[in-house]
Amino acid sequence: MSRFAHRSFSGGPGAELLGRLIAEIDTLVPTTEPVLVGVTRAATHDPGSAQFDPRRFPAGPRGAAHSMLGFCAPPHWDAVVAVLDGKARSLDGGNLPGHTGPVRSYYLLDREARACSAIESERGSHIDLSGGHEPVGVVVDACHRALGLACAHESRTTLHLLAAVWLNAIVVAATDPDLDAGLSCWRGVAALHPAAASPTGGGGRFRPLTPERLASVAVRAALRLPFESIRTRCAHGDWPMADLSPTEAAWMDEAMFARWVLGAYPPLQESMADLESLCDPLVVDIVTAMLTAWGLTYDDAAA
Repeated sequence: MSRFAHRSFSGGPGAELLGRLIAEIDTLVPTTEPVLVGVTRAATHDPGSAQFDPRRFPAGPRGAAHSMLGFCAPPHWDAVVAVLDGKARSLDGGNLPGHTGPVRSYYLLDREARACSAIESERGSHIDLSGGHEPVGVVVDACHRALGLACAHESRTTLHLLAAVWLNAIVVAATDPDLDAGLSCWRGVAALHPAAASPTGGGGRFRPLTPERLASVAVRAALRLPFESIRTRCAHGDWPMADLSPTEAAWMDEAMFARWVLGAYPPLQESMADLESLCDPLVVDIVTAMLTAWGLTYDDAAA
């Protein structure tokens, strides 16, 4: 396989370090299971003296990072390397033009939050990772939390989460013959929004839930319940989650928790594509108008 460093440590031998670590890790970790490898302090200063402590983490229900949740690196680990096997796909404007197929990725992070990453292609083809973008996602987050480091900021808020839950509920209803009839009018579509279930959301003896009211109610609900508030409640056992224990929620920080929760739902762009193929154009127009009112765009899904 060919190896290409994504970016080196600032002022340090990051690319050389990662290259030497990869050569050793390939012999230590031939398995396709996700692996987190601890690197001793000496190795960060002298790659040739690297010592490794590989820990295997079989992929859980939510992917490679699921079984890494709650893991704290031993004090003698000065850095971690996440090793993952997967498949690459080419995206418009992405860093893997024309490449698809099996790859092995490496993400190295030290206790000073200096990072370096690389990808190996099975065919030995060149993979240009010079776009300058840092890797993101729950595996990267898990590496940060394992070392007690803060994760990269997450710009999406619970307003985005409410929209993701809403769009997913509409898609589910549109594929259910017993429910899709309710999507022929605004009231049926609005009733699926999580904020519509609250007393301020309308319905029953309350004021009708007009588009303007739903826009306002959703914003107020998001302001009252930021991700950190949900994470704290989950950590205390007051907000049960099927795929996250209180201990794991406490181990996360707000940014990782937000990405983890948002990752349980399809991206807005994907849900909108489903809506356009499943729903009446009126429903699509309504949802598009609401997303615009909330300042959300389809691209926010990858923010």
